[in-house]
Amino acid sequence: MTDNPEPQFQFQYQQPWAPPQPGVIPLRPLDLGALFGGSFKVMFREWKPMILVPFVANLVVGGVEVPLLASAFADFPDVTRPPVTFDGVWPFLRDILVMVVVSLVLGLLAWLVTQVIATVTVSRAVLGRHTTIGQALRVGAPRMLPLFGLAALIWLIVAACSVLPFTVVLVLAAVARSAGLILLAFLVGLIGLCAGAYFYTTFALAQAALIMEPQPVLTALRRSRWLVRDNWWRIFGITLLASLMVSVVSYVAQTPLQFTSAISSAYTINPAGEANAAELIRSALSPATMIVYVFVTALVAAVGQPFINGVTTLLYHDMRIRKESFHQPLLAMSQLPDDLSPQPTSHPEATM
Repeated sequence: MTDNPEPQFQFQYQQPWAPPQPGVIPLRPLDLGALFGGSFKVMFREWKPMILVPFVANLVVGGVEVPLLASAFADFPDVTRPPVTFDGVWPFLRDILVMVVVSLVLGLLAWLVTQVIATVTVSRAVLGRHTTIGQALRVGAPRMLPLFGLAALIWLIVAACSVLPFTVVLVLAAVARSAGLILLAFLVGLIGLCAGAYFYTTFALAQAALIMEPQPVLTALRRSRWLVRDNWWRIFGITLLASLMVSVVSYVAQTPLQFTSAISSAYTINPAGEANAAELIRSALSPATMIVYVFVTALVAAVGQPFINGVTTLLYHDMRIRKESFHQPLLAMSQLPDDLSPQPTSHPEATM
C-alpha cells in the first residue's frame, strides 16, 4: 500500500480592509483615539488658523483688559479707612463696568471668529484639504451672526434649566427663612444642573451643522438633537473628557503665576502689620504679572479652544457617518477639485 499523506491546509492571515483616509481621520465610525488624534493632527498641520488665530485673538482681548483693569483698581477705595462713601466707590465701579462691557464685546467677537475658522478648517481637513485663514473666513463669516444667535439661545436654555429654578427657590427660602426651602433649593439646583447638561450635550453638534450644512438656528438645534439621539452618553463622556483635559492643562499653566502673585502680595503690609486691601490688589496686578498672565492665558486658549472645537466637529462627522453613511459623500468630495483654491488641482485618490 502506498502511503497517502493527509492533506495539509495552509492558513494565511488576510489583513482586514482598511477604510479610506483622505484626511486626518479614516472614513469610518470613529473611536476615542481617532477623535482626539484627529483633532491634534488638524491643530498642528493647520497651525495658523487653528492655533495662531485664537492666540492672537485672546492676546488682543487680554491686552485691552489689562489697562482697563489697572485703571479701575487705581481708583480702588481704601476700605481700611472709613467712611467709604458712594462718591469714593463710584469711579471704581464705573471703570469696572466699562471693563466688563468691553471684555464681553471683544471676547464675543474673538469667540465667533475662532469658532467659525476652526470648524471650517477641521471639516476641510477631513477631506485632506489645507485651509488658510482667508479661506476659512470666506466660508464662515456669513455664519457668524447665526452662530451668535445659536450660542445665545443655547445659553438661555441651559441657564433657564440650571440657574433660574435654583435662584427662585433660594430667594423664597431667604424670604421665608426656612431651612427646608434651602435644602429644596439645592435639590432643585442639582436637578437643574443635570437638565442643563442634558440640553448642552443634546445641542453640542448644532454649531457644526449651522456652519457646514448650513442650517438656520432652530433647524441646527433639531439637527443636533437627531444626531445625538441614542448616543447621548457617549458624546457627553467624550466632550467632558476633552474639557477636563483642557482644564488640567490650564490649571497647571496658571498655578505658578497665581502662587507668585500671592507671594508678592504677602509682602504688601503696612507698618502696623495690617494688610491694606488696595495695596494688596495693586501689587497682585503689577504690569509684569499681568503681561505674563495674559500671555499664558492666550497660549492655553490657543491650545484648548481648537482642541475642543476639533473634537466636537469630528464628533459631528462621526455621527453623520454612523447615521447617514456620510463616509461615501466625504470620499467623493475628497476626490473633487478644491473649490476654495485659486487654482483648483485634483487631489490624489484616497488609499483603499
